[in-house]
Amino acid sequence: MKYILLLIVIPTLLFSQEWNDSYWEKVPIYKNGQEIDFNDYRIADAKCFDNICYLVLRNQSLFIEIVKSTDGGDTWNSIYDNKFDIFGEDPPDDFILYNPQLAELQSPNEVIITYDDKNGILNKFNLNTFENDTSFKLNTYSDIKNLHTNSNGYGIAAYGIHYYITKDHWKTAEFYKTHSIGEVLVTKNNIFYNTNSNSSDTSTLFNRSVNGINWEQSLIGRGYIQTIYSFNDELFWAGGINLFSDDKKRHDLIYNSIDGGKTWDLQHEDSTFIGWSIRDINFINTEIGIALTPLEVYYTTTNGGEDWIKQQRSYDPKAIAMNKTFLSKKSLFQFVGLSGLYKYNLSLLTITSVPLNEYRTIKTYPSPFVNRFTLDAIDVPPGSYSLKIHSIIGDLVLDNTINIPSQIEIETNLPSGNYYLILENEKNHFFQKIIKE
Repeated sequence: MKYILLLIVIPTLLFSQEWNDSYWEKVPIYKNGQEIDFNDYRIADAKCFDNICYLVLRNQSLFIEIVKSTDGGDTWNSIYDNKFDIFGEDPPDDFILYNPQLAELQSPNEVIITYDDKNGILNKFNLNTFENDTSFKLNTYSDIKNLHTNSNGYGIAAYGIHYYITKDHWKTAEFYKTHSIGEVLVTKNNIFYNTNSNSSDTSTLFNRSVNGINWEQSLIGRGYIQTIYSFNDELFWAGGINLFSDDKKRHDLIYNSIDGGKTWDLQHEDSTFIGWSIRDINFINTEIGIALTPLEVYYTTTNGGEDWIKQQRSYDPKAIAMNKTFLSKKSLFQFVGLSGLYKYNLSLLTITSVPLNEYRTIKTYPSPFVNRFTLDAIDVPPGSYSLKIHSIIGDLVLDNTINIPSQIEIETNLPSGNYYLILENEKNHFFQKIIKE
């Protein structure tokens, strides 16, 4: 039987969503044509600017390596490293810029890098010319512990009880003293935030300031907060660990605020597996989120954090290091320290009507196809089915109802690219990736 399916552009439809650990795919990264071994690499920062994405990596904490993608994260190549043989070579002129600590990607053209020194160097490194700009120094008493700058040029750099505030992208900065500062954040509306621990009862305070000088305090809750994340100006999450729980176990903690950090609620607490604290939180939208620990355990939610599901990383579960997530237009990426880069196609979370693990694969051929392909439905129970094809970013481009015989030939005028085919009815669910030449 032959079906001719014409291109129909339909807005993306969102159905029930579910994470599936097996859908993480490792992404190779190349340097001089060879795939990089990540045994000595840890993440400093990662970010996408439309289709331009960067990884800023630290190798043995001695030097920086910068990796770039120009296609939204499909292919990655190393573009720069300042490595030299410390035992066999004379140090380069910019040797002071070794032992990097923090990195913060500012734009497709610049990353700020700090170093393990007391000079407070903020190196504005040009990602196009690979030139260092170390003309601005914070004159700190120790190396910078936390740094965050928003897209408007408002930033905070902290170490101990000291911090600097900038409102012009670190051309100038004002120096202040306050409580001991933990995590820092500047939101898009130019509000400054930081955390500090209350040693008397092992709780964490959340501090908010419109000018970076006068701080309003609120209580997050018990435990040490080690990451804060804002989805927008009102919706915040905080993650950390409770070392002094009543049952004497370490508890992973996730807190949530819906009023810009003025009040906080404990969303999740888990002591069944020692994850050694929540270190990174990211949300795809207000409902779908992920929280990472340094170990193989991470947590996911599909209902805005009302429920956090513990996941066990099946890909390289022995990798233990600081992990980080970041988003492109079509994928969620996770850099696993000492292991490498992994991606999760976001459309897989938005195009399915039941959890992914309830889908079976269905054969199609040829692959890739030119104008038509055959759906081998020999193992599909007969009946009426919904046949949908989604683009790689989740857009619904074909929507039809068909009756299943043993084989179906499908003709389509879709543009070249990768697509997801979903065939299902109330009882049966099938899934396959197809490629149009």
